This record gives sequence, C-alpha cells and structure tokens, in this order.
Amino acid sequence: MDIKKLQLSRKIFFYRDPVTNQLLREMNGIKVELIAYPYQQISDALRDGQMVSAVVQGKAPRVQKIEGGSKMIARELNGLVIFSAPLFLNFSGYQAFENYDFLIQPKDAKGEPRYQLTSNRRGEMPKFFSGGDSVFQLASYRIDKYEDLPKTMREALESDGRLWILPLKDLAEIAELQK
Repeated sequence: MDIKKLQLSRKIFFYRDPVTNQLLREMNGIKVELIAYPYQQISDALRDGQMVSAVVQGKAPRVQKIEGGSKMIARELNGLVIFSAPLFLNFSGYQAFENYDFLIQPKDAKGEPRYQLTSNRRGEMPKFFSGGDSVFQLASYRIDKYEDLPKTMREALESDGRLWILPLKDLAEIAELQK
C-alpha cells in the first residue's frame, strides 16, 4: 500500500445551546461529555486502484486503527471536487455508520481554494440526549488562523479545550499521547 497522504489532527466537538450559543454543561440532569480526540492520524492510500483511509486514535491499551470497509468515491460537479468516505464502525457494544464528504472548491470569491467537510453519522445518541438511535450532521470549513475562529469557539477552547488550540507537532507527539 502506497501512502499518498498522512494527516495529523485533533478533533473536539462542543455541544452548544442553539438559542444562547452557550456550552451545554448539563442536560436532562446528566453531565454533557465532550467528544474529544487529542490526536487522529489519518492515512489515505491507493489499494487496487481505489482510495482507502485508515484512522489511528486512542490511548494505550486501546489504540485503535479503523479502516474504511468501503472505498472512497471521488467526483466533480461544476469545478467542485467531492471525496466521499463511508465508514462502518462495528466494535464490541458499539455500531455506527458515518459518511464524510470532503469538498474542495478550487476558488472562492477571494480567488483562494475553499475546503469544506460535511459528515453524517447514524448511531447511538449520547445519554444526556436520552439515548436511542439518531442521525447527526456536521457541516464545517477549514480556518487557517486561530484568530479567525468565531469568538464563541475561541472562548470554548480556552475554557474547555486548551490542547486543541495548537496543532500536533509530529508523530513523536502522537506516540506520547498514546501512552
């Protein structure tokens, strides 16, 4: 397998009140737990002429490598390039389906490339939302400078996610986070 891309990133999800935009700390009498990955190591590779992804995440003794069971799909629509990555997760006591669409718009209004991501996930809803089966959707875009994040997001990171303010340095940092 020839690796074509290696991506090192951090990922954190905050739950916010849709009216006040404040972080949700408790809901239905249950503490709201953030979804937070101190690192993700994502590799994309060509396998039998198809692009496949693998994600390494976790901490010892549960460092996991998750490979997509389905192949990525690439398509173009009026200059917009879309890479779709379906992912079926099936672990002991946990099942979910996720689909990631990476959208690359060659030029935005300022003449610069625009990178966006949408994600859909079907799986168990968090306990503080009363559990049960659900569908989540995420729509996002890349921001190159911390200062360009909306103020409410910077405040959330500074109070609840300081590690996620800075990017990963290298694979050595991931090795430390895995211990």
